[in-house]
Amino acid sequence: MWSKARASASKRGLNGLRARAARFRKDESGALIIFGLIIFVLMLMVSGMAVDMMRHEAMRSRLQNTLDNATLAAANLDQTLSADDVVRDYFSKAGLSKYLTGVTSTSHLNARTVTATASAKIPSLFMQLAGVDSLTAPAASTAKESIGNVEISLVLDVSGSMGWNHKIDHLKVAAKQFIDTMFDNVDPGKLSISIIPYAAQVTAGPTLFNYYNSTKDHTYSYCIDFDSTDFSTAALTTTESLQQAGNFDPWYRTNDIDRHGQRVCPKESSRYIVPFSDSRSGLKAAIDALQPGGNTSIDVGMKWGAALLDPSSQPIVTDLITKGSLPAGFAGRPYAYSDRQSMKVVVVMTDGENTQRAELQPPYTSGASPVYSNSKDSSNYSFYDSSRNEYFWTADDQWHSEPYGDTASYQQCYRRGWRTYCSTVNVQGKAQQMTWPEVWEAMSIDWFDYYIIYPAFGYSAYYTWQGKLVKWLDPSTTMDSQLHDICAATKANNVTVYSIGFETNSHGEAVLKDCATAPGYFYSVQGLDITAAFASIANSINKLRLTQ
Repeated sequence: MWSKARASASKRGLNGLRARAARFRKDESGALIIFGLIIFVLMLMVSGMAVDMMRHEAMRSRLQNTLDNATLAAANLDQTLSADDVVRDYFSKAGLSKYLTGVTSTSHLNARTVTATASAKIPSLFMQLAGVDSLTAPAASTAKESIGNVEISLVLDVSGSMGWNHKIDHLKVAAKQFIDTMFDNVDPGKLSISIIPYAAQVTAGPTLFNYYNSTKDHTYSYCIDFDSTDFSTAALTTTESLQQAGNFDPWYRTNDIDRHGQRVCPKESSRYIVPFSDSRSGLKAAIDALQPGGNTSIDVGMKWGAALLDPSSQPIVTDLITKGSLPAGFAGRPYAYSDRQSMKVVVVMTDGENTQRAELQPPYTSGASPVYSNSKDSSNYSFYDSSRNEYFWTADDQWHSEPYGDTASYQQCYRRGWRTYCSTVNVQGKAQQMTWPEVWEAMSIDWFDYYIIYPAFGYSAYYTWQGKLVKWLDPSTTMDSQLHDICAATKANNVTVYSIGFETNSHGEAVLKDCATAPGYFYSVQGLDITAAFASIANSINKLRLTQ
């Protein structure tokens, strides 16, 4: 009986438990609380991830900003410290030194590139719940300061010795290839080239010459006689007073200079400077037209080469643009030396060394002379001596009371056997007083001395007049010193100077090495090697320049 009651009670308890379990399954009260807890945990995780990402981005931005500022400062071409030191100093001051991972730099004379990297490992606060213990914030920056515009002066020796051994032909090939290389590698509108042919002098040509405030004593040729002080600066302003070089021949004895003489300042247009050109074909045509002749004045060639890169020439470029002779894109050229977006280069080439340069002494460069020509007899002249108040005629080597002209006459005598026969000759043509430039256009210095001064006054006067008329500049002292000065002034303005010694001698090599930016910028070449030298210079320029 007892056992039945006990079993019944146990059965009732089990049934109650089942009933409560069934009721629990069916009861939905409190379900939102559980779902809310799950959502809260998820929201906490997402918010925590956002916090971790914000911390990551804040560090990355801080690293990137510091890197950008540091590399920009390090890439500055005016920066004297190493790139590594500059970048590390920036990170040290920002308290980020431990995150800097690397600094590399590439420097050339007119370009610098700096690259730096940094990385920070940031422990996560909330993302650890997702198994992410830390985040990495990388940063990298590259800064460049480089040259976009290029201005070049080609200073080319066309003296007489360049006619030997096909040197002028080799130069033409090399210079034209140089021009092609530069135009092939520099963006259109970014390149200007001036060609300065030089021998005893540099002929500017009428267009360029007339921009300068020279004495303008004549219109036969277009050269300048520079003072020694002019070589201490690259500037050649359009306002400073300049002495026009005489149009004269100090070497040959002739009254037909254009056929049998040689002028210090050539008259041929093939010798004119080609300034600020952007024409590949025009520059190459000018190279092809070059002809050798005359002595060698590297100092004058270099002076003009430097002047056409100097900002003092800007008014000339501006006016040539206005006249349509230069493209509008050349406005501002030659750029300021401080303009880091422009590169200025001189390439000076010679096959020898400085040789004597003759300059007319100032009293004989302009004004009226004591020489009279004849309108109908171009082979005879008369010379007035104020101390005698008489005129010496080359027609009869005698003194007369008036010049050789149509109001005068003279005795013309000849011998036949033992007898002398004379007759009176009435001069045809009008006597005209000549200016000194007209004298030197008509006759050489030595013809004037030998056929006028010597028969009129004797040998002593002949030598006296030689010294009075012409000043000779010593090549190994004055001219070398002037070359050194203009090269130094040019390099001081951060102009890159390359020099080429083309089959030159040891003295020529010495002055050219002194002129170059550094020993590696001087080339000593023989024969066809001049082409390789110009090609090497062109490649070097393009390595120094990074297109913007």
